[in-house]
Amino acid sequence: METIFYFALFPTVPLIIILLFGFYTVKQHNAIIIERFGKFRAVKKAGLHFKLPFIDQIAETFCLRVQQLDIVAESKTQENFFVDVAVSVQYIINADKVYEAYHYYRPKHKMTAYINDVLRSEIPRLCLADTFENKDTLSSKIKEVLVDNMQPHGFEIINVLTTDIEPDTHIKNIMNAVNAAELKKTAVEFEGELLRIMAVAKAEAEAEKKKLEGRGLAKHQIEIAKGYIESLEALTKAGIATPEASSLFMYNDTSTTKETKNKPAASLNADIIERIMASYKKAEKNDEEGADYKVVNFAKNDNSNIGVFSI
Repeated sequence: METIFYFALFPTVPLIIILLFGFYTVKQHNAIIIERFGKFRAVKKAGLHFKLPFIDQIAETFCLRVQQLDIVAESKTQENFFVDVAVSVQYIINADKVYEAYHYYRPKHKMTAYINDVLRSEIPRLCLADTFENKDTLSSKIKEVLVDNMQPHGFEIINVLTTDIEPDTHIKNIMNAVNAAELKKTAVEFEGELLRIMAVAKAEAEAEKKKLEGRGLAKHQIEIAKGYIESLEALTKAGIATPEASSLFMYNDTSTTKETKNKPAASLNADIIERIMASYKKAEKNDEEGADYKVVNFAKNDNSNIGVFSI
């Protein structure tokens, strides 16, 4: 019985070994390289596969998903300012060119070298400000170089991003100080312009005010003159001569002005009173002779001062 058992166990052991070490699976979005005795044997993709135990070996596994390489390279600008440039490369291994990728040793190191070469040849041509403004141009040139050198080896370059440009800390502080000074200068210029506009607007408003006041005063004087003319015509029709009537208006105007200032009105001088009284007597005489106008009587007080004159 024991002999039969050993004979039955002998073929079973290789079967167990084959089951344990011969069958394997490859996950989705992956590809593996099978080597036999150190020599390339096959490329296997997702699924269940078989290899000879201890003869075939899984040499390398490639991820077929989109991958990203992040590097930071140091370079010098046209003004001899050192900057750190952060670049991100998004790439994928072509599923039909896994064998070419297998032959390409340390691809990430090679991509890093290409990126450094582009940055150190392009950035020294630019000043610091232009370096920030030409980030997209740098990305395009890096992608162009990577596509030319990596695509034949099975690496598809999807996108290249220049994510950051970081100057030296000392240079950054100087740039911040310069920007702050420029902003302050701009603020002062705006404030000065605002004050100028306000001054001009105030001057224009003052000029417009004086213009309107002048027009109003002119209209006021015109209306006063019209009133004087109408009153003078009425007094002339009443028999008061023009010179005496004009003197009367001068007196009334002077009295009104002084009353506005809360001062007592002055009396007419002797000459004006004499002329008005002569005109009054002449008017009475004309009335006796049948003159065709109305005589105006002026009230008089004992001090020979004329008070209120009315028609």
